[in-house]
Amino acid sequence: MLGFTRAEISRKFDEIVAFSELEDFLDMPVQNYSSGMRVRLGFAVAAQMEPDILLLDEVLAVGDVGFRAKCYNEMYRKMKDTAIIFVSHSMTQVGKICTRGILLHHGKAMLASNKIAEVISGYNSVFKTTGLSVEGNQKARITQFAVSNPERVCAFYYREIQEIHASSIILSPDAPFRVEFGLEIEEEILEFGVLLSFSDEEEKIVAQTTMPNYFFKNNKEKHHISINIQRLLLNSGRFNLSISIYKAGPAGRDEILLVLRNLLNLEVKRDTYLGAAPILYSNDWLLD
Repeated sequence: MLGFTRAEISRKFDEIVAFSELEDFLDMPVQNYSSGMRVRLGFAVAAQMEPDILLLDEVLAVGDVGFRAKCYNEMYRKMKDTAIIFVSHSMTQVGKICTRGILLHHGKAMLASNKIAEVISGYNSVFKTTGLSVEGNQKARITQFAVSNPERVCAFYYREIQEIHASSIILSPDAPFRVEFGLEIEEEILEFGVLLSFSDEEEKIVAQTTMPNYFFKNNKEKHHISINIQRLLLNSGRFNLSISIYKAGPAGRDEILLVLRNLLNLEVKRDTYLGAAPILYSNDWLLD
């Protein structure tokens, strides 16, 4: 079907089997393969071709880490002589592989750019932000919430949590970032801790910050918590901020009092999409 002669198939057979890692299933009818097994086999066959154009549609949506690593390596190798069209809903994979991008929506090209950061930002803007979810045993309550920075690029305040679910802001990754909130905790909780986390658009946590090596004392009716972050260090993309309040115990976290997940949607914009990592360190480089 792909234009291989019988001799070519015989010559490439062992390499296809080794790449697909399906040695134990060679005698099974292909119609009984799972979707993941079929993708493995299809990519293994494509890996033995040397086409002018190679179309890959969601080939990395299945498979373990080792198989995906082999696929990445094979794509990088083929890019020297082959134009690869890579179709995916994973912006991490797009940022890792692609040098140009086209955003399709309802069959129409919304955006085409040789700046992948622009395409990823456009993709994220198509979808609604994930709604606020409340978890925990509700023995804690956040009464006010605010984010701001010294330059007042972003600043807003809320009095009721119900108002927060649709909130989103655009941030510079190099600007200081401040989170403040009012907190009430039931009297039976003697000590508590706070965890601030950032997750990507695929709901994977990419960064966290928590308290120093001590817990807060619950010795008054209302608390005011301030968290200052000098630089977010986040790559281009959309992220969600969540806050967790937990009871302190002998081993650290004992009881989850409150989790406000997707409390705030943050869109970080850089001039370029640098690599595929969600966090970018700032450091000094020296070449002797």
